[in-house]
Amino acid sequence: MPTAIRASILAMQSPVRTVELLAAALACLAVALGPVVIRRVQRKAAPAPTTFRGTALAYTPPRRERPGMSKVTVLGLATAALFVAAIWLPLRRPLPTHLALPTASAIGPGVGVEVDASDGSVVTGCTAGFLVTTRTRQPAFLTAGHCNKSGGASPVVINSASSHGYVTVGHFSRTVNEGTVGEQHDIGLVVLDGDAVPQAPAVTGAWPVSGVSATVTSGQLLCKFGMTTNAPACGPVIYLTESKVGFRADAQCGDSGGPVYLVQTDGTVTAVGILIRGGDPNDPATGCAKPGKISAAELIKPWLDKWELTPVVAPIGSAH
Repeated sequence: MPTAIRASILAMQSPVRTVELLAAALACLAVALGPVVIRRVQRKAAPAPTTFRGTALAYTPPRRERPGMSKVTVLGLATAALFVAAIWLPLRRPLPTHLALPTASAIGPGVGVEVDASDGSVVTGCTAGFLVTTRTRQPAFLTAGHCNKSGGASPVVINSASSHGYVTVGHFSRTVNEGTVGEQHDIGLVVLDGDAVPQAPAVTGAWPVSGVSATVTSGQLLCKFGMTTNAPACGPVIYLTESKVGFRADAQCGDSGGPVYLVQTDGTVTAVGILIRGGDPNDPATGCAKPGKISAAELIKPWLDKWELTPVVAPIGSAH
C-alpha cells in the first residue's frame, strides 16, 4: 500500500536532446550564412567591363564596398554557438519532491520512510519494520518488498528530527516482491549506512521489542503500526497460512512495511510480521480511498532464518 508520486533529478542530456540541439544549430547556421551566400552569387553575376564604340576606353561599373556581416548573420552564428555549447551542458531538472513524512529522531519499527527509485524518478512512502543485524553484523531493518518499486539498491530516506531534514539512512539489499496471491512473498531488507544511524528497537519508540513470536493462533489479538494510520490498530487473527497472517485492523496506503506484533503483559511487544497489504472484503476496489478493514502480514520468522538475521531487542527493563 505505498503512496507513489513522480519526481525528477539532475540528469545529463539524452541522445534525443543532442539531436534536437544539433538540428537547431544547423538551422541557425543556415539562417546566418544565407545572406553571405546570396552576396557572393550577386558578385559573381556582376556585369563585365564595357568598351564604348569608337574609343579604346573601357568602362567598368563602380565597385561597391564589401559590406560587413549583417545583424542576421551575427545573431544566427551566436545562436548556433549557444546550441552547440548546450550539447555538453547538463540538463538541470527539479530536484525530487519529498513526501511529507513524520519526523523521527531514530530509525526503528513504525518510522515513516521514503524509498527513492535508483533513477530518482519515483518516490514511495512506506513504514520501517523491525530492526535486525545481518550475518556480517550490519545494522538493518525489514520492510515490505513492494515498497522497492524499482528494485536494486534503492536509497531509503527519513525525515530526521535531529538533522532537521531528509537524510538517507540506508539502501535495499534484498527485495522479494512476488505478488499478492496465496503464498507469494513480499518482504525486503534495508541495510543501514553504518552504526552512525540512530536506532530505536521499540515500536515508534514507545513499545520495546523483546523478542519474536514464531507462531500465532486464530482469534489472538494482533496489532500493527503504520505511518499513515499513525496509531496502533489491533484486531483478532482471522486466517493463518504457512507464510501469512490476516487480522481485523485498519490499514492505509503508506502503512506497508510496518511492524505487526503481539503485546505482552509486561508492556513489551514480540515481532510477528511485516504489513504487506490491507483490504475491505465488501469493497475490494477501494484502493487508497479509505482504510482497509483487514490487514495481512508476511511472517518474519522464516526470513530471519533464511537470511541469517538476528532481531534487535530492547534492553531488559526498558518497558514503560
